[in-house]
Amino acid sequence: MNSNNAFNDIKERYGSLPSLKISSSKNSFKDVEESRCWQIFEKWFHSMCIVTFDLEIGQNIEFIYPGERDLSVEEKSNICYMSFPDSHSAVSQDTTYHFRLSRTGNNFENSIENDYANDCPLSILPYQKFLYGYVHFRQQKNTSLPRGYYQKSVVILSSYPLHELFYKVVDIISMAYFEAGEEAIKSACRQIDEWSKPQPGQSIGLPLLGNIIHCRIPHENDAPQRHFGLPSNSDESYLSPVKLQTVHELNIYSYLKSVTNHLSALWEIVLTGEPLIVMAPSPAICAPLVESLVSLIWPLRYGSDYRPFFTIHDPDFRSFTCPEKIPSVILGVTNPFFNKSLRHFPHILRVGDINIGNNVGSEKNMSKLKVKALDAKPGFFSSYKAVVNNDKHLLKQLIKTGNRPDEAQNKIIRKHFIELTQSFMIPLERYITTLMPLHKNISLFNPIPQISGFVVEDFLQSLSDINPLASFGFKGDLGGLYRKFLKSANFYDWLPMRCKQINDQLESTFYEVMNNVDVGTLHLAERDHVQVVDLVLKMCKRLISLPETDNLKKAKLKSQLNDVLACVEDDLQSVLLSNISIREIFEFNHGNNASNLNNTNHCNSNNSNNFNNSNA
Repeated sequence: MNSNNAFNDIKERYGSLPSLKISSSKNSFKDVEESRCWQIFEKWFHSMCIVTFDLEIGQNIEFIYPGERDLSVEEKSNICYMSFPDSHSAVSQDTTYHFRLSRTGNNFENSIENDYANDCPLSILPYQKFLYGYVHFRQQKNTSLPRGYYQKSVVILSSYPLHELFYKVVDIISMAYFEAGEEAIKSACRQIDEWSKPQPGQSIGLPLLGNIIHCRIPHENDAPQRHFGLPSNSDESYLSPVKLQTVHELNIYSYLKSVTNHLSALWEIVLTGEPLIVMAPSPAICAPLVESLVSLIWPLRYGSDYRPFFTIHDPDFRSFTCPEKIPSVILGVTNPFFNKSLRHFPHILRVGDINIGNNVGSEKNMSKLKVKALDAKPGFFSSYKAVVNNDKHLLKQLIKTGNRPDEAQNKIIRKHFIELTQSFMIPLERYITTLMPLHKNISLFNPIPQISGFVVEDFLQSLSDINPLASFGFKGDLGGLYRKFLKSANFYDWLPMRCKQINDQLESTFYEVMNNVDVGTLHLAERDHVQVVDLVLKMCKRLISLPETDNLKKAKLKSQLNDVLACVEDDLQSVLLSNISIREIFEFNHGNNASNLNNTNHCNSNNSNNFNNSNA
């Protein structure tokens, strides 16, 4: 297909928005592409690529757009292998799945918006050193080709784990690509570059190749399981509407329905970072299944490594298959070779087609077997004894399905495990609040307060009088479960983020005290010069950090700084004003300084009279 026909075909099949200008001139197209900064596109995606099978070199990246960017040779090789199912099938098929790419080196760019990172739930917070690849693989019989099959994959790379949204995006783009070629990819990228940036808490409409996807990225303050309405725009009636009630949540019941009797054990395994292998016949099953397991501990973010789809060509293959040191990782695999190479893993979950085992918790299909008895049968193979018993009420709800759809079953499971995780975290949240300084102890002459260090033994001692898991059938060593969690990557992922949140709150409280303080009550004349200088520097730092639009706070803080300078001795005032930054902030002239000198004596006198009362 030539360039003109390709552009015309895209216009005819997928429509053309006013913001999507498609030119048939190669020169003008090149000029537009070279001048484009891709600022919005980069907020959503890293790049898009086409992976094909070359008879001489195997899988090969045929096309990357908008350029190779910062992908290393090793990363591109790994993308190639993970973009094709690692299992043999002679069936013509379209398969959609995703993988998780480990970044190499430290030269990659971080395009995550601070607003997004600050406002999104932990469960969809991107991992800086990983990219997600969303794949639409097509295999069609074609006797004219040397191997007898046409095999290609459309892959979109993103830092965001927005699985439901990006599954839909890659399907739309791939359908256009398989009909119109590379120009469909380019048109999609240009159209994405005119989307609004990803913003938690906002309902958005995302036009894409004749469709418009209505969705909402959740906000960290959203109530669990709450769904929001998605308004449609009547001005876009020429586009095919696609409404997504969730951008990230997979239907975990669809993938875990055959192992419901083991969900509590799997929750504990994921919570404590135990190694786990998920074996399935295709990546379309193992990838979402791994993601479903990881989501069992929401609202916690899974802190260990996990790979929804893992192949024997992965650079980490040797380290993951070493029996002497089993890493904390969850791997989704499809190659039968892993039956032997990963048999040393302590927990193995093997499933067949997702249509197999529709009977909830069927012990016939999913009996607990010893790891030594591992064979090709589906099952959960582990000697792990769960501390939390299976919730009988949950199982009864799931078994008595009637005509209840999978979506309803999914909500039941999610609600149960969100509440279980939240209950588990209550003692940790309660303990961590004891590490915060009291509000009455906050002083402008002390450093900005921060949370104290977490002491494991002190926390474990605090568990003696509580049982947060009593309503979930707790049975066993509660302290032992918490000890395992405190050694896991999940804890070391959660603790720094939680401490940062608390320290940010403490800093905000500190600046609130600063904003409301009456300078006359600080008794600056009685203070050590070092304390006064430190206070001025803190106030200057705060002034600089305030947004330009926050004029009221800026004006008040500036006035307070003037009052501080007016209340200190002449020598100290001169020293402070000799600082270029301070002088530029206040733009003091000789007249101001003279006025300040007079005010200083008055302020010092007042401070002297009030000092004893303040100490009392």
